[in-house]
Amino acid sequence: MQSSIQFLGGTVLDFAKNQLVDRYRKKPLPLRPPHKNLNLSTAKALHLIAKSSKPLLVIILFLLSNFLQAQVVINEIMWDELQYLELYNNSGQPVNLSNWTISNKNGLLTTLPNVNFPAGGYFLIEEDEAATFIPSDHLAVLNLGRLTGDHLSLKDAAGLTVDVANRPGMNWFAGMDSPSGVSMERENPDLPGDLSSNWGNSTGNLGGRNGTPGEKNSLLVTSQSSFLIKRVNFRNPPDWVEILCLSDGNNGGGLDIANYYITDLANPDKVIDNVTIRSGETLKITYNSSEPDETSSADGNRNGILDLYTTVNGLVSTDEQIVFVDDNDQFLDAVCWSDGVLANEEAADLNELFLAGEWDSNKADSCIDSRLVVADKLLERKGNEDSNSAADWIIADSGTYNPGTNNDAVDIEPSQSAKISTLKIKPNPVWLDDNNPGKRKAAISFYLANEAKVTAVIYDTAGRLIRKIKRGESMPGGDNQLFWRGRDEFDNSVPVGIYILYLKTTNDGGADQKVKTIVIGRKN
Repeated sequence: MQSSIQFLGGTVLDFAKNQLVDRYRKKPLPLRPPHKNLNLSTAKALHLIAKSSKPLLVIILFLLSNFLQAQVVINEIMWDELQYLELYNNSGQPVNLSNWTISNKNGLLTTLPNVNFPAGGYFLIEEDEAATFIPSDHLAVLNLGRLTGDHLSLKDAAGLTVDVANRPGMNWFAGMDSPSGVSMERENPDLPGDLSSNWGNSTGNLGGRNGTPGEKNSLLVTSQSSFLIKRVNFRNPPDWVEILCLSDGNNGGGLDIANYYITDLANPDKVIDNVTIRSGETLKITYNSSEPDETSSADGNRNGILDLYTTVNGLVSTDEQIVFVDDNDQFLDAVCWSDGVLANEEAADLNELFLAGEWDSNKADSCIDSRLVVADKLLERKGNEDSNSAADWIIADSGTYNPGTNNDAVDIEPSQSAKISTLKIKPNPVWLDDNNPGKRKAAISFYLANEAKVTAVIYDTAGRLIRKIKRGESMPGGDNQLFWRGRDEFDNSVPVGIYILYLKTTNDGGADQKVKTIVIGRKN
C-alpha cells in the first residue's frame, strides 16, 4: 500500500485525465490513478473538458497548457569550468524543441533548435565539445555561476515555464568544482527541480567526466512497482485471491516476481516462481489445486490474467488476513476480515499490519465483517481505493464475477463509519480580488456519516503543501463546511492555477478520503 497522496508525484495531465475519466465513466476517483492503463489521449481529454465543463474551458486550457509538455526536465548540470546541461524527455511522446529557451539568473542562455526530442531521450547541451567525449546535441555559451550558484529556467516556444533547476540566490544543490568535475544529477524527473532533496552528486563516469552526459542518471530513482489485492473469495470453493499489478515499475516492460508470496502471516500460502507480470495484468491464485502455474499472461486463454495455484486447502472464512509480500519481505498490500472476535494469534497479526501502516486500526471491528459475506458472495475492492481500511471494500455477487470488472455490490458500512459523501466546492473557480482580500473564498461542503477527525489539506499540482485547513480536529456527523480563501500557510495569496484538496476522515469505525480540484483565478 502506498501513501494516500502518492499520485501527486505524477503529472498534472495524468491527474486531469483521471478526473475526466472519473466524470465520463461515473466511477469514484481513485487516490492512486492507474497511469499505465489510462488510454485517453490529450485531445480526448480536452474534448471531454469542453463537453463537461464548458464554463471552465478557457481557464482550464490555459492552466493546463503549461503542463502538456511539462515532462521535459533539466536532468543534469555540470557547472564547473567545462560546463554542460542535459535535458530528459520524461513524457511518452516526442517534443519539438523549436524556440524553446533556457535562461539563468542573468538572462537568456540559449534558444534551442528545431529538433524532435524523442520520448525517453536525452538532449546534451555543451559549452564546448571538449566538455565531454560525447558529441553534443547543441552548443551554447552557458556561463553558469560556478561557486555562486544559479537558477535555471526551461521555457517552451510560448514562453511558458516547463521546468526549473536550483533556486534563486542559493548555492548549487549538488555537484563539485574539481579537475574532472562532479555533475549535479536529478534523482526523480517527476519531482520538482527546485527541491534540493531531488538532486545529488553524480556517481557516474562517462565521457571523461564524473557524470552521465547523454545517458541515464546514476542517481535515478526508478518507478516502484505497485499492487492491489482486488478480490477475495472464501465462501465459494475453491477459494482464490486476485491481485492487480497497477505498475510493474518498468513502463509496462514487465517485472519478475519470483519469490514474491501471499501469506496469512503464519505461513506462506503461495511462493511465486518464474513469473513475469506487466502493468495492468492480474494474478489469480487458486487454493487446493496442483495445476501448473502460468508464467506469463500469454500462457493462458484469458488475456491479462495469470493463473497460479497452491495446494494449501483454503482461507479461513471467519477471521483472516491476506498479505501480498515482495522478495525483500516488504508488505505490498493487505486485507483483513473478522467476525468481531479475534483469537490471540489473529489479534497479533492484525497489530503487525497496523504497526506496518498496512491497516488503519488494530481493533477487530476495523476489519471487514465476515458475517456479511454469505454464500455466493465475495470481497471486491472499490475501484483502486486504498485507505488501508474496510471502507475500500464492498461485498459482490460471485455469480456475476468477471475478472477486471466491478460487480453490483453492497457497501460495507460499519455503524461508526467515517464515510464522506456529497463533497462539493463552491464557487469553483474562485475569482480572487486583490483589492478586497478575503472576500472571495471556496466553500468546501461535505457530509459525514458519523463524528470523525478531519484533515483537509491543499496541495499544488507538484505535490507541494500549500495550506492545512483542518489538522485532524473532530467534526460532527452530518453536514459540515470548511473554507479556503486562496492563501498559503504564510497567509500569502496563491498564484492563479489548479490546486488539489485532499480530505481525510478517521474514527474508530474506519477511514475515508476524497480528492477534488479547485481552480483559482484572479480579477484584474
